[in-house]
Amino acid sequence: MSELRKIVSPLCTVLLSTSFMVFPAPSAVSAQEMNSQQTRQQLEDRVQRLEQELQAIKNMLMAKKTAPVKMVVKGKKAPEKGKKAKKKVRVALKPTPKFKSADGSFVAKFVGFGQMDSVFQNNDTVAHPNGTTVRRARLGLAGKAFNVWGYKFLYEFANNNKPSLQDMFITYKGFKNVAITLGQAKEPVGLEWQSPSKYWTFMELPVTTSLTPRRSIGTIMTATFDKLRFTTGLFGENANKTRTANEGYSIDIHMAFTPFHTKTTHLHGAVHYSYRVPDDQTNTLKYGGKHETSVTPTASITTGNIGSVDHNILLGGEMLWVNGPFSVQAEYTQSTVSRDAGFVDEKFQSYYVQGSWFLTGESKNFNPKKYGHGRIAPHAPFKPGKSDWGALELAFRYGLLDLHDNVITGGSLRRFTGALNWHPNTYTRFSMNYTVIDTDSNAVRPNDNSKSLALRAQIDF
Repeated sequence: MSELRKIVSPLCTVLLSTSFMVFPAPSAVSAQEMNSQQTRQQLEDRVQRLEQELQAIKNMLMAKKTAPVKMVVKGKKAPEKGKKAKKKVRVALKPTPKFKSADGSFVAKFVGFGQMDSVFQNNDTVAHPNGTTVRRARLGLAGKAFNVWGYKFLYEFANNNKPSLQDMFITYKGFKNVAITLGQAKEPVGLEWQSPSKYWTFMELPVTTSLTPRRSIGTIMTATFDKLRFTTGLFGENANKTRTANEGYSIDIHMAFTPFHTKTTHLHGAVHYSYRVPDDQTNTLKYGGKHETSVTPTASITTGNIGSVDHNILLGGEMLWVNGPFSVQAEYTQSTVSRDAGFVDEKFQSYYVQGSWFLTGESKNFNPKKYGHGRIAPHAPFKPGKSDWGALELAFRYGLLDLHDNVITGGSLRRFTGALNWHPNTYTRFSMNYTVIDTDSNAVRPNDNSKSLALRAQIDF
């Protein structure tokens, strides 16, 4: 209405002025020669122009009434014509659903994998069973919130009919170069163990993990710099363990130095330390090693239950070298067991060396910040019609576990393993492992020189 008044008011003024000019007083008509043809024509032209201007003003007002109105709600502009509103959640399906907020500060994705094994064994001095099994069937959820909080939940549904909680933790990453994790997670001791099992070079872990810990509930602090990674943690015991007394605890320290790292080359060395106290219920410790298959339940060598344990200390080192399609990896771990009641200390040790070669030119995918191997992406995913066959890897590993010392004669175990891994695509893998073991005369299964052939089909996401 205000705009209408601004336009109409001057118009009324002009019309009133004109009316006095068109209709002058009777006394003045005779004096101005009203019968003059020229004066009459001028007045008619002026009236016609005013009518045209009035019509133009009416058209303009009508156009304003019918024009679209841009809505603004609580300070937010309506989407401009031709532009789509931003989606609040983005969904990706590669290879499983992944949900991400528009600004990327919230992410949730399903994670997991399945492994099916078949094992054929050649018996020597003792019988080793053949069989098939679902080695692992894991499903979980991982992601982040508010950009600085991470989380992961992973559950095992198989594991030879022993379902169990694997990972359940949250991580805060709001500090520069530092992350703090709370919950059940892998203890930072060793190299191959810290990688996800779906990315291990061989189907089973090396012999060094017979001495080192697995997952426990605790707190982990990781500081990552350009070439140095430092991790320390305080742990209780595994969430799946049943206890009736004070649980054991451990303090872990792991430090890795990486002189260089590129997409196809890598070199690092690391040391690990763990101080471990057993639970009050038993005060015992037990080590053992077996054939490198998932269907062999019985240990080939073992210390038996070592009683009166005050604490034990793990000390060791590891290294990894990658140069194009070639890699060499090694670990060494020693466990020193301190006992009460006048018993002498016992020392056990284990090590392994392994090498691999990608016949198709790929490289090991190691992440020094996460300190673990990652997924292999074939240069040419499997397409038979185009003669593309995926990635093919050959590997060999030799390992020794020695459980001999002062009064403990648990025996020694040597394992020789050759592997062939085929990655037809990024998420599928087929493996074949051939293993020969050799035990000494002090083993539970003495002088055993049996062999095994293990096959695996795996899919992960």
